[in-house]
Amino acid sequence: MGNAIDQVSGDRYAHIFLLYVDPEHRQRGIGSALVSRAENWARERGDRQIGLQVFVTNKPALNLYQKLGYQTHSLSMLKSLH
Repeated sequence: MGNAIDQVSGDRYAHIFLLYVDPEHRQRGIGSALVSRAENWARERGDRQIGLQVFVTNKPALNLYQKLGYQTHSLSMLKSLH
């Protein structure tokens, strides 16, 4: 967990820096529970938003976050220089 600042509005919001569930323990609701706890922590602090980053290739995580109501807000692009 961490803090982030919206560069447009200046509002502080929570940011999930890393969420990982060991493959042996997936599909048991652990990821959802961890996100829920993070959201509750952010609400208790008075944050109005919570954000995270996820690789576009991480389909299980994308599905989880979308199921939990997260929406794509920005897009990061890379170019290989090799």
